[in-house]
Amino acid sequence: MNNRNVIALDLAKNIIQVTKVSKHGEIVFNKAQSPSKVRQILANSPPSIVAMEGCGRFHYWGRIAQSYGHEVRGMSPKHVKPYISKQKNRCQ
Repeated sequence: MNNRNVIALDLAKNIIQVTKVSKHGEIVFNKAQSPSKVRQILANSPPSIVAMEGCGRFHYWGRIAQSYGHEVRGMSPKHVKPYISKQKNRCQ
């Protein structure tokens, strides 16, 4: 299995959803954070796998994560669609 933690980032303009998953598959942390908080989280986390959807900000955040020693993995937007559980843009 995987020996490293996974940090998943859902990138948006002002708020970034951060989910940390332990190497045992347990969700440790799942919160919406500001970009400055995300930098702190990446800086204070041990080397992990950082997973993101390939979008306009992917390369920017990928370079930041790599500078802190993380391994960056991108996911095609076509493959992200099955993981969406509800409409984000629809008023409820």
